[in-house]
Amino acid sequence: MKIIDDMWFSNSQGVVGIVVIEDEVTHERRAFIGAASGHDVKADTEAIAAFGNSFSASAAARIIIKLQGLVPVLTLGNGKHVYMDGTSFGKDEAHEIIIRLTQTWGTDFEKQKLKDLALGG
Repeated sequence: MKIIDDMWFSNSQGVVGIVVIEDEVTHERRAFIGAASGHDVKADTEAIAAFGNSFSASAAARIIIKLQGLVPVLTLGNGKHVYMDGTSFGKDEAHEIIIRLTQTWGTDFEKQKLKDLALGG
């Protein structure tokens, strides 16, 4: 296990740390969160990496989404979500999104069918 990063949060109630580790064999990265003594960063980091609660990337993403005020607009077939900054967009914005994505990805799909689907037509 290799320590990649650690982050610390403290107040009058104590210290909490988030530790990101990387498995040296699989290179998989994971994060753990836990309370710490706040007296020895190295010991606290190792203790959280070994005994802390798992802190998933999806949990971190949920916090970021809430802080940035992003709004879910679409859930893909694989369960991933598409977000937009702001609270809503109209048909003109939806049309512009479709046109720009079509220009970026090429014309391998039916533009009119996709446009109709997105605009409810």
